[in-house]
This record gives sequence, C-alpha cells and structure tokens, in this order.
Amino acid sequence: MVRILIACLALLFVSDAYSAVLANAYDDVPFVPVQPKPGEYRHPDQMEKNRKLCEKSDGEACAFYGDAIYVTALEGGLTNKMSAQEVASMTAKGYQFKEQGCLLGHAYTCSALGYAYQYGHGVGIDSSRAYGFFAIACVELPEYCKNRDELAAFASPAVIRMAKLRSEAKKYDSKPAPQVAEAQPLPAKAMPRTAEKLNQPATPKVQGAESKAENEAKLKDPEYLHTLGGNAYSKRDFKAARDYYNQACLAGRAASCGYVGLLYHDAMGGTKDFKKSFPLFKKACDANDGFFCKYVGDAYAKGEGTKVNVKTARKFYQKACGLNDQMGCALAK
Repeated sequence: MVRILIACLALLFVSDAYSAVLANAYDDVPFVPVQPKPGEYRHPDQMEKNRKLCEKSDGEACAFYGDAIYVTALEGGLTNKMSAQEVASMTAKGYQFKEQGCLLGHAYTCSALGYAYQYGHGVGIDSSRAYGFFAIACVELPEYCKNRDELAAFASPAVIRMAKLRSEAKKYDSKPAPQVAEAQPLPAKAMPRTAEKLNQPATPKVQGAESKAENEAKLKDPEYLHTLGGNAYSKRDFKAARDYYNQACLAGRAASCGYVGLLYHDAMGGTKDFKKSFPLFKKACDANDGFFCKYVGDAYAKGEGTKVNVKTARKFYQKACGLNDQMGCALAK
C-alpha cells in the first residue's frame, strides 16, 4: 500500500514537472493573430455592417459584433498591444453588445452568456446572472432549461422575477399584440408618477380579461404592464413595448423606466434620443438597479444626454459594480 502511494506521488510530481516544461516552452512562442478574411465576422467591413444592423435591432448582428470586439480584446492582450485596462474596457463593450443580441432574441447567444458567467469566461463568475441568461435561452431552446434549474439556488430574487416575466411573456406569443398608440415621451427634467399627467393613450384591452373591472385592475399592476412590454419586445413591436414599459414606470416600477431608456437609447421603436434615455437610466439606477447604473456611467463617459464627466462616470461604474454588475466592475478599474 505504501509503495503504491509513493508511486502515485512520484507520478504526480513528474506530471507537474512535465507540465511546467511545456508551459515554459510555449512561453517563448509568440502569439500570432490570424487575420480575418473578407466576409468573416471579424473583418472590419463585416464588423461595420453588423454594427449598423445592430442599430436596427438585429439580434444576430449584435451578437456577432460583440463577439468580434471581444476576440479583438483578447488578441490585444495576448500581443501586448493593449493595456490591461484597455482589454477590460473592450471586453465589457463586447459583452454589452452580446447581451443586447440576447435580449433581441438571439437565444444561442443567451446560452453562451450563461456559460460565460457560470465559468468566468471573459467575465467574473456570477451564478445569478448565468441563471438569468439560461432562463432567457430556455424560452426558445428547452435544452438549456436544465442549466437554468441547476443554478436556481444561486439566483437573486430580482433575476428570478425577470425570468418569470420572460416566461410569462412567452405565453402571449400565440396571440396578436394589443394595438396601442405610441408612448408619450417622458420629460427629461421631471417624470410625473401619474399617467394622467402625460395624457396617455386610451387603455388597451387585456387578452383574457373577464370583465372591465379586471381589465382595469391588471392595467394598474406594474408587473403585469412590464410583462406586456416584454411580450411586445419579444415580437419586436417596440412602439407597443415602449408604451407598456412607460406605463409600468409611471406605476412605480423603476426598472421599467430603464427599459424605456434602452428603447430610446438604441433607437428601437423610434429615433435615438439620449436626452430622453439618460434620465430614465438615472431613475432606474437611483432604485439600485446595477444594470442601469452602468448605462448612467456610459452616458457620463460618452456625453450621451449629459456632459462628459469621467470622474462621475467612474462613480456610477463603481455603484454598478457594488450592485453585482460585472461590466460595471470592469469599467470601474
């Protein structure tokens, strides 16, 4: 028994020593990046094409554009052409576009993001966020429901609520989206909390409502309004989505304000308008939503809807990081 144990220890030592030799040998081999060919997703022309398509809410294009940025960051780090801070910043940017692609319906990107956050590939390990992305992927790709369920114990209440809303929205996919008028823009300086002050459009009918009273009760529930917004968003009916998110925002659901901001920010359902998106991101951030605190930081960093202020941008990135937003952590460095 003792001899067997000694033999195993010796084998382990030799194996470690051999691995060290291999590692040292490969350390001397310079990394040579492969130049992308025309038509490949990393070629500059194709990246620009995907960027423009992404601005038009093409989820697949956003995903490919984000992947291209991420791989460029990796190469910059391996070739020492970028500083660690530059690599982190570009990686965060790549993941931002990949997440946008996921939210625009590219389910396979959602699953890839789930694995990334589960095992820390390019981002910090975040089991709760991994659960969220697997939950979104599960709506279209049932094979990832198992991954979602395995991480359920690690998910935060907010992420679980988001997953339920996405699943609830899926139930309405077989029904036509309610026809609603375009949402009234929220004022930049002050956002009244009652829909009456914004002269909201006529109350739309709710699918399956048994009575007028029930219909009116549901349309006062911010969670239900947010669900309708997610349903319209998943169908790319961005004008209806903005209207429902807007009403949920006015009913007191701060995160819904952030989603209205995203629609203005990314020109979904209308023209791009940073002056409208900034105060909406700020409102969601004030309610301690780390995801939208990161967007407030971006606004100050890029001058989107406010003046450029790098110091203030970092403060909001730090706040986002403190609220477990990994992109905020990367950008706060």
